[in-house]
Amino acid sequence: MPPSGGPRRRRLVLASARNTMPQLNPAVLLGLLLLPIFGAWSDDWGSIKRAAAEVQTLEADFVQTKSLEILAKPLVSKGHFAFRRPSDLRWEYDSPIRSVLVATPSGVRRYVQKDGRWVPDASAKVEAVGAVLAEMNLWIRGDFDQSKAFTATLEPGEPARVKLVPKDAAMRRYIARVVLELGAAPGVISAVVIEEGPKASTRIEFSNVKRNQPIPDSRFQPVR
Repeated sequence: MPPSGGPRRRRLVLASARNTMPQLNPAVLLGLLLLPIFGAWSDDWGSIKRAAAEVQTLEADFVQTKSLEILAKPLVSKGHFAFRRPSDLRWEYDSPIRSVLVATPSGVRRYVQKDGRWVPDASAKVEAVGAVLAEMNLWIRGDFDQSKAFTATLEPGEPARVKLVPKDAAMRRYIARVVLELGAAPGVISAVVIEEGPKASTRIEFSNVKRNQPIPDSRFQPVR
């Protein structure tokens, strides 16, 4: 059955979803992708925490699929990310809209490409990203019990999963929970699923994961 609301309604929703994808998801996913699960495959928190120190750098490509009831087909974005200890991170969308978020100890910066040029984004949404990134040090150390934002549950199995539920009622209005699917190969998260509501979700699938490979300083510097 085609989505309701008419062509104009669908265009408005499509534009809104595309605009929010690069803004909402990095706020959650940048931190989640740095979980120490990359360091080792394990069925208990203690081993995960001990393995955390092994992760020095991470790089991967991703495909993000956002599903909404009102859309005839999901919205698909592609990009890649890079992380370097202690807290350097780059999350970049290549398509359909180019944007880059760079987080370092000096702050969080987001850039969007307009008319072939990179333009800094100084909106309040960047501050929201920074608030979530503050949780990253806990996640990297495996200190889930100290997180002020999420309650974590580890579910062993094939695949093993980590389920994260927001503690704050306000956050639960737009993120019901986040599920990390652990791949068969040690050190690889195969997918992250953000459940935003009964009929709205975002799935991120990863490939070409590289761990503990050198990453140049330029990857974490201001985009020009």
